[in-house]
Amino acid sequence: MIPLDFLLQVEVEFGSGTPQPGVTIFNHCNDIVGYDLDGNLVLAIEAPSRVSDCKVLGDGRVLYVGGSRARLLSLDGEVLWTSPDGLAVHHSASMMPSGNVLLVCREYQEIDQDGEVRTWQGDRLVEVDITTNEETWSWSTFDYYNTIDYDIYQTNHWNDWTHFNDAHYVESDNSIYISCRHLSRITRIDYDTGEIVYNLGMDLPSGVTT
Repeated sequence: MIPLDFLLQVEVEFGSGTPQPGVTIFNHCNDIVGYDLDGNLVLAIEAPSRVSDCKVLGDGRVLYVGGSRARLLSLDGEVLWTSPDGLAVHHSASMMPSGNVLLVCREYQEIDQDGEVRTWQGDRLVEVDITTNEETWSWSTFDYYNTIDYDIYQTNHWNDWTHFNDAHYVESDNSIYISCRHLSRITRIDYDTGEIVYNLGMDLPSGVTT
């Protein structure tokens, strides 16, 4: 249902090319909204928490991240699934071909660097079966990245060491690709083995980037 008092107004501008038909979906605070080419609001879903990432799935569901949770919603806003307790989800959630959900989560470990032990915040990928909430696959930066690699220009780099912006499974090569902001790195992971196929990005002290 489209609320009559929804305040967000948009302006539509076209470039030199012909616009593709359809609806543009984006998040606005606690709402997931969609506008047609004439600037008319055609979709409005009020989410249980502030939305930081949303994807409209082809089966009439919406997958979004907000408030350290991932949720599946129906187009009328009904909550169909919420990620389990204890997973600090951030930035990204995406569907796997199996129907599971792949989550980007914060992870914390004590790291001794230069004789000082600090709590580092890294990232963990977690695949969850939405019918049982069981973890079916996981991958941690602390297991596969080297802590000698960090952003030297970042104040207190251990507080947000890696900061994944996205993770996505590609069925054609059975790989998960991740975008790591603070290491300026794209990593391809073999899904079956969990091993890194390659890192693409800047040169870092560990020398593992290719």
